[in-house]
Amino acid sequence: MTTRPLELALLGVVALFCLLLLVEAWQIRPPAHVFPLAVLITTLALLLLALGRAAMRPPGAPLFAPGRGRVVLAAAAGLALYALAMSAHYLAATFLFLFAAYLFLLERRDRRGVATAALVAAMATGVTWLTFSGWLGVNLP
Repeated sequence: MTTRPLELALLGVVALFCLLLLVEAWQIRPPAHVFPLAVLITTLALLLLALGRAAMRPPGAPLFAPGRGRVVLAAAAGLALYALAMSAHYLAATFLFLFAAYLFLLERRDRRGVATAALVAAMATGVTWLTFSGWLGVNLP
């Protein structure tokens, strides 16, 4: 089996799920609906890009490329650890998870890359906290 049909099918299912969530998010009263709508619209835009990339890729690529299992296992372990750390403190868990994920995705781990990963993780965590606590008035776990 090749990756192209499976990838197209999975991306299509996720896109349909996002569309259903978009309909539900539209019914949330303002201003609380802004964040879910922004996340879903961004996710749909990225899904459309991924669908376009998958459609243009030649269909002969193998389903399981060597080394992919390690990446999936590391991502699953990271998500499990993030879920466990959420019980301690949201901000610390989110920052550490994003920082570790960005470090994992870096091609070269030099000082500049580590500093950029820390800055991006801090900014993403801060924007999330400001959106929920400051603007929407929702207490984070």
